[in-house]
Amino acid sequence: MDFDVPEGACKVCKRKRKPYSGAGVLEPFHLAVDSHKRAHFYYGIRISTGSDKVLAMAHKDAYVSIIGSKACTGKFTIVHKWLGTAPSPHYYDDIMIESTKALGEVLVVNLCTSKHWTFEARSAWLVNFVERENQLERQRTRYKWQHLADVAKPSGIDIGVTKLPSDEQFESTKQFSLLQRVLESKGALMTKTAFSAQHSLSNYEELARCLRTADIPIYARWTKDAEFGRQVLNGVNSVVIKKCTSLPENFPLQASSAEESLVRGLSLQDEMKSSPPLPSSSSRHHAGMDNPIFYPSDTWIDWTIAKLYFQSANTQFHQVVTHYLSCHVAMEAYCIGTMRNLPDSHPVHKLLKPHFQYTMAINEKTREELYNDGGIMDKALAIGGEGQRELMRRGWRAFDIRWTHIKHSVHERGVDSPEMLPGYYYRDDGLKIWQAIEAFVSAIISEFYISDDDVKDDPELLSWAGDINANGFSGHQGASQGHGFPKTIESREQLVDLCTLIIFTGSAHHASTNSGQYDVSSFCPNAPTYLRLPSPTVKGKADTQTLLDTLPDRDGATASVALSHVLSQFSNDELHLGDFPDARFTEKKVQNMISQFRSALCIIEKQIKERNAEIETPYIYLLPSRIPNSISI
Repeated sequence: MDFDVPEGACKVCKRKRKPYSGAGVLEPFHLAVDSHKRAHFYYGIRISTGSDKVLAMAHKDAYVSIIGSKACTGKFTIVHKWLGTAPSPHYYDDIMIESTKALGEVLVVNLCTSKHWTFEARSAWLVNFVERENQLERQRTRYKWQHLADVAKPSGIDIGVTKLPSDEQFESTKQFSLLQRVLESKGALMTKTAFSAQHSLSNYEELARCLRTADIPIYARWTKDAEFGRQVLNGVNSVVIKKCTSLPENFPLQASSAEESLVRGLSLQDEMKSSPPLPSSSSRHHAGMDNPIFYPSDTWIDWTIAKLYFQSANTQFHQVVTHYLSCHVAMEAYCIGTMRNLPDSHPVHKLLKPHFQYTMAINEKTREELYNDGGIMDKALAIGGEGQRELMRRGWRAFDIRWTHIKHSVHERGVDSPEMLPGYYYRDDGLKIWQAIEAFVSAIISEFYISDDDVKDDPELLSWAGDINANGFSGHQGASQGHGFPKTIESREQLVDLCTLIIFTGSAHHASTNSGQYDVSSFCPNAPTYLRLPSPTVKGKADTQTLLDTLPDRDGATASVALSHVLSQFSNDELHLGDFPDARFTEKKVQNMISQFRSALCIIEKQIKERNAEIETPYIYLLPSRIPNSISI
C-alpha cells in the first residue's frame, strides 16, 4: 500500500456549512462536483459538532487523513481556525475532497486539530466525524453481549439473534470445520497404525510419529522425573506453577520419604522456605489407607501411574481454564467491548484490532464443535460434559484478568526470581516479550494522549472500560465485578498496562499455552486426556499390564493425538507479532514506532535462539517468529 500521496495531491474543492438544532436529523449529503477533472478522484466528508463548549476548539486549524484500500494520504488542511467563524454552536460541514490519486475503498478517516491527533474528548465536545457516533450505534447492534452470569459462565457475543459480524468471520479461504479436521486426522491415524487389543507402549510411539514429527519428541524420556519436571515448568501449563511454602492439611507428606528426592541435603521445611516452587495441586480428598501418597522411591510402575493421574488432571485444567477460558474467552470480551465503544479511527481501536482477528470466528467453532453438549471435548476429556461445565464455573468465579499479566502473575505465584528458579523460560522469554509490547504501546499512547487528563476525559475510553467491566467480566456467585478489569481509566500508565495485557494475552500468552500441545500430547501416555482405570488405592500391586489397561485405548488415543495435532497447527498465511498488514496507523512517527517494535522482537528472537543452543531441550513457544498475532485456532 502507498502511504505517500504527494503533498498538495489532496485538497478541499467544495464545501457547505450549515447550522442545525443539535437534536434534529441532518439532511443527506448531496455535494456534487461541478466538473470532474481527468484522473482526479473525489471523496465526500461530513463533520458535525455540537456542545455548549464551543470555545474549547475555537481558532484551531483542522486537518484530515484518509486511509483507503489502495493508498493513504498524509495529513492535509481542511480548514483554518475551524470554529473561529462558526455560525452556531451546532453546525455541520460538508466537504468535497479532490485527490490526484485513487485511494480505493475508504477505510478510516482521521481528524486532527493543531499538531496533535485528538478527538477533543477533554473539551466535552461531540466530534461526530464521518458519522462517528452512528458507526458505534451500528456496531452495538452487531456486537451484542450474551450474558451467562446466571450459569457462572463468561459473557460472549450473542449470535442467537444475529449472525457473527462479517468482520469477525473467517475469510472464504480459511473456512473449515474443527470437527472435520479432527475426524480426518483421526481417520489417518486409524488407517496408518496397527493397534491391537494387546497393545504395548510402542503402539503409542507409532501414533506419535504418524501425523508429523513433534518439535520436542518425548517418547524416549517421558518416564524420567527430570522430563516430568521440565514439562511442569516449561510445558503448556507452565503459567500455574507456584511456590509452595506450606503443605495442605489433607496432604500429610512423610518428610523422610520426600527428602530422599531432595538433592541439596536440606530438610523439606527448609527447602520450602528457600527453594524453587514445587508442583502442587489442591484436592478435597484426604490421604489415607485407600488414598496413598506416592513417592519416587515407590516401584517404577506405581510412581509412573501416579504421574499419569497428575498429568491427566493437569490436561483437564489446561484445556478448560488455562487455554480456553483465560485466552479465548477473555479475548472475545475485549474484542466485543472494543468494537462496541471505540470507532475505527480511535487510536486504541487501531492498536488492538489486529490482535482480535478471527478470535470470535474460532470461538464460535469452539462452542459449536468442541465444548458443545456431546462435542469433541465431552468425549475426549475424562471429566466429561458436566465436569467441563463445573470446572468452567469454578474457573470463572476465580478468574482475574491478571492471570495473563505476566509481570503480576510471576510475582503473585512467587516465581519471579531467576536466582531462586533458574530455567523458567516462560517467565524469562515472556517478560522480554511483555517489555517490548509495553514499550511499543507506551509510545503509541503518548503520541495520542499528551497527559493523564486526556485519558480521563476521553468519553469513548470511559465507555469502553465501563462496558467491559459491567458486561464482559460481570460479577456473579461470589466473583468480583470486572474480574480485575477497571470501571474507569485514570492515567496513561493504566491505559498502557491494559492495552499491553490485551495484546500479550491474544499473542504471546496464547502461544505459550497452545503451540506446544502436539509436543506434549502426541505421545498419549505423557499427557492422557483420560484414563480407563480408577486411581490406585494400594501400592505394590500394579504391573506393566496395569499401566497399559490404565492408558487410553486405540480410539481414545487417536482422538487425543488428532485433537492436539489440529489445535497446534499454524495457518499458511499466519500473521505474527509485529505484523500490521492493514496499516491502520499512517503517521510516519507511528510507522517508526512499529519498525522499532519489530527490531526489538528480532533482538529477542536472537537471544532466545542463542540460549536454546546451550540447553538440552529448547523452549521455542515464545520465539517471536512463532507467536501468532491473534487467536485463530
